Amino acid sequence: MKRKIILIIFLPNFTVSGAGRSTFKMIEGLDKKKFLIKIICFGECEYKKKFEKKIDIYELRSQRIIYNIPKILNIVKLIRSRSKRRKIIFVSSHHYANIVCFFVKKKMREIKTVGIERTAIKELSTFFSYTDLLKKRILMLFINFVYPFLDKIVANCKYVQNEIKKFSPKNTMVIYPPSFTKIETNIKKKDGLRILMVGRLYKEKGIDLALKALSNISHSFVLTIVGKGPEKDRLINLSKKLFGKNYKRKIKFVGHHLNLKKFYLNSNLFLNTSLFEGFSNAIIDAMNHNIPVIASNCAGGNQEILEKGKYGLIFKSKSEEDLKVKIDKFMNNRKFFFDKAKKGKGKLKRYSFKKSVNNYSRLFENI
Repeated sequence: MKRKIILIIFLPNFTVSGAGRSTFKMIEGLDKKKFLIKIICFGECEYKKKFEKKIDIYELRSQRIIYNIPKILNIVKLIRSRSKRRKIIFVSSHHYANIVCFFVKKKMREIKTVGIERTAIKELSTFFSYTDLLKKRILMLFINFVYPFLDKIVANCKYVQNEIKKFSPKNTMVIYPPSFTKIETNIKKKDGLRILMVGRLYKEKGIDLALKALSNISHSFVLTIVGKGPEKDRLINLSKKLFGKNYKRKIKFVGHHLNLKKFYLNSNLFLNTSLFEGFSNAIIDAMNHNIPVIASNCAGGNQEILEKGKYGLIFKSKSEEDLKVKIDKFMNNRKFFFDKAKKGKGKLKRYSFKKSVNNYSRLFENI
């Protein structure tokens, strides 16, 4: 009988987020007869009660990656000492976490390393303070040095792969996230203008841009924002300023939810206003529910998913005026854009759960 491969999955923030959801789905989809999975994260793993089978989870107290590197190395050494000469692969997600792969490789050369890049490298050129600028400049230097040493770097879209190839051309490949398990059917169209946004409430998501653009349209609408984050209070205050004390009639902050289906079923337009992206699972979910999408042309996978506007509307990133124009364009010819969404839905199979998990399984078995 073939011995199981040990996968050590390192995701610093294993929370209800795009990265958390994709990693959870990958773990659940992998054949447990082939793989023995261990997880390392910072703080609580928000998915630990949802795993079908018991998995060893190492939850480190500190949130600082620099302090946790020795602890991570000690955990990996412990797993190796108990491995009975099994093949071990250390898998990390996000550029700052992928740096840890380098230290694992240096200390334990027999362990294979796979770094998953889930956001555009262009993110490191976008900053919101001097401290943020300094951190991202240092991080960029690190990943330029470290990535060529990894056995494989997985980009979650072609845009990100092309960015990585500029400084690590020989070891990168694309595997799309496991975005959906089945094609949704019997979706009914909704009247009015019911807009949905899904994502963490962070500056880089550009939610303030959406609020400003919507404050200038003449159409009646309701915007539902699903997600949590440090920008919530600022966005609520901006909503009050733009829409008055009765802003709650138009803007609904509903927090984060594991089950998003009810929100998609109650919407007829999806907005993605990110300043940069990796691969947006939320856009795929919207298309799967027959919802037209308006997305920014930011660095990342938006234009790849929508094929540069073939399956949705693309607006100029950071431009509230262009976003307003695109919303008006949608309202003036809704049938045309619902037809676009329908055509896009027919191309979603390449982003399926089954295809993604099979690609990861082949990678881990053959690396």
